[in-house]
Amino acid sequence: MDQSISTEAIYNAQAVNWLRSEKIMLSDYTARPCVLQELGDVAGQHILDIGCGEGYISRMIMESGASSLFGLDVSAEMICQAKSMAAELGLHKANYEVGDAVNFNQYSRTQFDQVIAVFLFNYLTVEEMIQVMTKVRSLLTSGYL
Repeated sequence: MDQSISTEAIYNAQAVNWLRSEKIMLSDYTARPCVLQELGDVAGQHILDIGCGEGYISRMIMESGASSLFGLDVSAEMICQAKSMAAELGLHKANYEVGDAVNFNQYSRTQFDQVIAVFLFNYLTVEEMIQVMTKVRSLLTSGYL
C-alpha cells in the first residue's frame, strides 16, 4: 500500500490552520522578515509570489504599497484562504491562482519587478528548481536582473 501523500493534499488538509493575520509561527519572526527586508521598498511594484500559501507574506507586500501581486500555490484550499483574506482586507490588486510552479504558464503579467518564493524550493527536485528559476528569470523586468 502506497503511504505517500502529496504536498497539495497536506496543505489542502491544513489550510485553515495556516491562516493568520499576525505572527504566530517561528518563521514569522525569523525567515519571513528577512524576505520582506530583501524585497526593499515595493511601492509601485508588481510582485510575483510563488508558493504563496494562504497569502500571509502577500498581504504584507500589498499593505506596503505594491501595485499588484500575483500569488501561485499548488493547494486550492490555501488559495481559497488567500483570496478570502485579501477580499476581507480590500486588497483588490492581489490575485491568486492554483498552480504548480514547475508547469504553470498563465501568469497575470508578462513581467514582474520582483519574485519571492518562501519555503517553496524544499519541495522541489534540483531539475524542478532549475525549471522554476528559468521561468522566473524570464518574468523579471530588466531593472531587477
